[in-house]
Amino acid sequence: MKGRSAFDVKDVVERVLIDDGYQPILRTGDDITFERKASKTDRFLYGNWNESEVTQRVRMTIDSRGNETYRVRCLPSVVRDPHDISFEDTHRRLQPFSVHYSSLLREVRRQSNELWLSRDPAASE
Repeated sequence: MKGRSAFDVKDVVERVLIDDGYQPILRTGDDITFERKASKTDRFLYGNWNESEVTQRVRMTIDSRGNETYRVRCLPSVVRDPHDISFEDTHRRLQPFSVHYSSLLREVRRQSNELWLSRDPAASE
């Protein structure tokens, strides 16, 4: 996808994921980690047997490809006992293709392209 800077792409990524119910919990370099409460299915599959909390996390990575082009990837996981230093248990989601995350990435690309075109000096002439 096109972007003037990694900051512009990060801004779009944050907007899209916050609109989907995620909250940013960690920003490191060109990665942002988001979290939200787990679905009923996740609580069933990944265990909520002793009333512990289960959350969904997604780490979004933004890699510069040069020439104002960026690659955005997402790495989803489910976490039992989030934010508990001793017992936090992260499980990578085994989803080779996820309709939900694919639609989030398409929305990031759509909004990034709109932002790119809105700031294109040639388009205003």
